[in-house]
Amino acid sequence: MVLQFGISNFLSYDEPAVIQLSSSTKETAFSTDYIGFKQYKILKYASIFGTNASGKSSLIKSVRFFTDCVRNNKNLERGSSFYCKVKKENEEKISSFEIVILYKEYFYQYGFGVILKTGKIQEEYLNKITPSTNKSTEIFRRSSESGNYVDYIKTSLINNRLIISLIGESEETNDKKYYDEIKGVYEYISKRIVVIDNNTSSNYLFTEKEIDSNFIKILHAFDFNISKVKKTNIPWDVFSGLVRPEIVADVKKAILSSPNKKSTLFLQNKFYYIEVINDDINITKIGFEHYNSENPFDFGEESDGTLRIMDFIPIFFIKTQLTFFIDEIERSLSSDMVIQFFKMLRDAGNISQIVYTTHEDELFDHNNQRIDSIYIVVKDSLGTSHLRRLSQFKNIYKENNINDKYLQGRYGGRSKFYNTEI
Repeated sequence: MVLQFGISNFLSYDEPAVIQLSSSTKETAFSTDYIGFKQYKILKYASIFGTNASGKSSLIKSVRFFTDCVRNNKNLERGSSFYCKVKKENEEKISSFEIVILYKEYFYQYGFGVILKTGKIQEEYLNKITPSTNKSTEIFRRSSESGNYVDYIKTSLINNRLIISLIGESEETNDKKYYDEIKGVYEYISKRIVVIDNNTSSNYLFTEKEIDSNFIKILHAFDFNISKVKKTNIPWDVFSGLVRPEIVADVKKAILSSPNKKSTLFLQNKFYYIEVINDDINITKIGFEHYNSENPFDFGEESDGTLRIMDFIPIFFIKTQLTFFIDEIERSLSSDMVIQFFKMLRDAGNISQIVYTTHEDELFDHNNQRIDSIYIVVKDSLGTSHLRRLSQFKNIYKENNINDKYLQGRYGGRSKFYNTEI
């Protein structure tokens, strides 16, 4: 579980911005919306409100950039223009990223700093925190040349590589202290944090049998018209003749390098499930049958709302605790459908986390979510974004009708309109 994520000098964020997922002791609503851990309660849900162009999506992009860099250092190169451009000096300043996760009953604080313009890593660290005492133990630090990880540190300095990636990708099996824990933190960041934005969908759809078997059940609950998932096996040589050679090569490389030898591909309005079985690559095209039609539909022929719900279906059934960061959760969905989605998650005993951005005003309501789970992004006159947590407002737990007050602009995050002759 993620306890905290913070950034600075990234896109519209100049000063540090931190999302805290610890619960407030003053909150009494939705007692199942957290996971208890000794004296800590970690929230399952957090919502981020704000106007258009306020910086909501920038937060989700920062999570994607952070996780992408941990997975593959080459992603540092694509961040050369991602520093906060409201100040000229930010071009040469460090951009920082930090996460705190719960892993095997300890908190691990990992972060790195980089000059985005050049891609040069300036700092990196990993600390282990004991929850009962808050005692912090340094596992490694980029500037340190002591301890068990001197060789990795030297290699990272020479090659401008993240230490956590070097260790996470290594096959070393010796008894170095903390080695397994570093691997665990690497695995969590690179595999258990899932970003769903306007350009990407969940990679878990149809790759897990339990999700597959319950797919129609969830669609029925949302009153969609799909009666059956239609699967068509496509021989590899036939698939190779349908798409460009470079795509075929990329698909083959991706699936063979995938840890579980499973993947999905959306191409030319069609959705493919790809799996390696006995060294053979199996391709299955996913389509749908409708109650009122004798002809099957390709994946891309479904409505935007149907496809959006499909992104969220895996959250109901995945048995591993994941953290989903979702941009514009209400995109293509009605407000009552989004509210129903969270109600169904609570009823199902969801174990994953969801941090999402939204414009949906109806969600800004104590009847729909906890006050300590609500964040508001506000942009100042310089164009920089600031993150405010609703629970930090004075006397907020004594307020009635917080939705009305939000719509009136009391907490910020509302658009201002000006009279302009056109």
